[in-house]
Amino acid sequence: MRRVCWTLVGMLAVLVGCAEPKFVPVEGTVTVDGQPAAGLFVQFEPLAEGSRVYPGPGSVGRTDAQGKYRLSSVPERHDGAVPGKHMVRIYVEGGLDDDELALKNEPIRNRKDRPKQLPARYNDASELTFEVQRGRANRADFSLTTK
Repeated sequence: MRRVCWTLVGMLAVLVGCAEPKFVPVEGTVTVDGQPAAGLFVQFEPLAEGSRVYPGPGSVGRTDAQGKYRLSSVPERHDGAVPGKHMVRIYVEGGLDDDELALKNEPIRNRKDRPKQLPARYNDASELTFEVQRGRANRADFSLTTK
């Protein structure tokens, strides 16, 4: 009986020791034309590599007044992102919600509060990538330009 218990303890230790954290902390700063950018959505989409067809869920963060963000997974809201290479997309937060505009009978294309959009190379046709490393906190800073 004692031998069975020690065997089970040993197997449990191996399993616990081999388990790597699924999410790794990722934070950073976004600047636009050299200035901290508030109200941007930063989205990390894990890319399939080799036999990893589904590398895990994406993660998002929102920049504060200093341009700083911290990622959380979607939809579970775990802190960080899954390890591996990610496509990064950065979007400008919209002004009034489209439903609010519809209630006011204001055409969406005439939005007076629509913020200046970032070039597509940072979002819809993103050229940004980042490799999230296992076993350490990751810092992902992005310096964007509107030109």
